[in-house]
Amino acid sequence: MASSTTSNAGVSATQEAIHFLNSAILPVLHTARAGVTGVGAPVEPIISGVLEVATMVSTMHSNKEDLSKLEESLTKLIALDVPGLSEDLQARITKLSSNLKLVAIECKSLAKKSSFKHFVKSKNYKDRIEGVKNVISSHLRDFTFYSNISIEKSVQSIQEAVGAIEPKVDNVHAKQILANLKCVPAR
Repeated sequence: MASSTTSNAGVSATQEAIHFLNSAILPVLHTARAGVTGVGAPVEPIISGVLEVATMVSTMHSNKEDLSKLEESLTKLIALDVPGLSEDLQARITKLSSNLKLVAIECKSLAKKSSFKHFVKSKNYKDRIEGVKNVISSHLRDFTFYSNISIEKSVQSIQEAVGAIEPKVDNVHAKQILANLKCVPAR
């Protein structure tokens, strides 16, 4: 029980520290960097270096939170079950779900990495996050592309069906109008 309290306190302390970093420290460092411009070594490079490190820490924490949220959203999307779909659409949804399962696993893996590992391997981490974004975009583009083709085929089938019954409907409509005209009293 105590470990769970410690864990929650650690998360809360981390969130408070990141909030303090973003709301107080980073603005001060940006102001300090602007204030020391032109002063030269060693002050200017030190302030710029500290600002870069603080920005990296802030970005890493945001990425970690975003990855956790993305993994949660992907898991919900994968679990979505809509009955009564056509076989074609169901096959596309199944393919999208299986592709997104792999992405969700990658998100979970990236979100669980320690902050120190993120810091040390920030370039690799950034590349992997970009890869996740690109893979999701690609899968959604494929799904949308084939869905659009399916919609166009459905619209074409509907147009053909309407074209086949349109003359009959027009004939019935004309007969109704004539019947109504015959019932109109003469004045």
